[in-house]
Amino acid sequence: KSKKISDDYWRSPVVTDEYRILSGPLSTLPCDVNAKVLQWLDQKSRRVSDKSLKAIQSDLALLFDFCQQEEECWVPTPMAALRRYVKRNEGIRSNGSIQRLVGYVREVNRALGEPMRDPVLDQELRDLAASGKESRRSLVGIEQIQEISDALGNGVYENYTRALLWVLYDSQFRISRLLNVRLEDLKVIRPSGVVWLPTPDAPVRWEEDGGFLPPSTACHLRDWFGTVEITKGYIFPRVRRGNATGLAATPAHARRIVTTVLQSVEFSGSVSFGAVRQGAISDLFDAEVGLAKVMKSGGYGCYASVKKALAGSEKLDGSSLALAEHQGRLGEPDGY
Repeated sequence: KSKKISDDYWRSPVVTDEYRILSGPLSTLPCDVNAKVLQWLDQKSRRVSDKSLKAIQSDLALLFDFCQQEEECWVPTPMAALRRYVKRNEGIRSNGSIQRLVGYVREVNRALGEPMRDPVLDQELRDLAASGKESRRSLVGIEQIQEISDALGNGVYENYTRALLWVLYDSQFRISRLLNVRLEDLKVIRPSGVVWLPTPDAPVRWEEDGGFLPPSTACHLRDWFGTVEITKGYIFPRVRRGNATGLAATPAHARRIVTTVLQSVEFSGSVSFGAVRQGAISDLFDAEVGLAKVMKSGGYGCYASVKKALAGSEKLDGSSLALAEHQGRLGEPDGY
């Protein structure tokens, strides 16, 4: 009977299409467990968006990969394995994504009649949340970006890290948006040498939308392209064994590279992508170069959002290019 239930689920085209990310992990489960997990996914699909449902599947697929390496069953999930997963991903995945995955794993196990009550893990998650709040208060501004940039060599991952941090700083894109930008979409504005990164949702007025990079940052981007011979596709694709692939990277993949590189140069302090973005906005405030432009380049919807992110300066009118000029790093076009 259990086998029949499982087969009925997989014969459904809706289930096959919606849950294909988990098709491999689910195939490793006994039929009765498989059916219960699919039933739980069906219930979640009625309450969450398609994007959230994909995120749930991706999280569980990551747990499956980890448990495969650890030679553990992924569902029902051993508490010790989940603790090790959390420890392994500290500093690699964002604290929020770790908390989210643990929540989903507990829901799945509860649906299987295996509630996961773990005071030790609960305390670790509280510590993660506290450290996350602390890191958000530690902004990464121009001084830290310059210090990191100067400390890096010219290898594949070093050039990736240098270019990524400078582009994040100057564009104030969220990392998920930046990783979707493709080389074919970039525009070099002559004769200034400024580079424009359009937003993925195809803005109408390119002069006002998207991120602008001064020539100094565009040269770091050019050096990254030259290192791995990128001629098309994503500007920061997934990197495997020192080679750029044609695949889109994830924030976790980018974070892993940057974290590893910073550890190799013994950089003191944590660097989160959100902290770089907020650091740039803080520097814009301090340089007094424009609330309206800050809102536009930072993706804020109202004044209250900006004030909540960073209260401070007045007399604000300008842009991130004006900030680069103010900092003496606008640079000159050089070979791109």
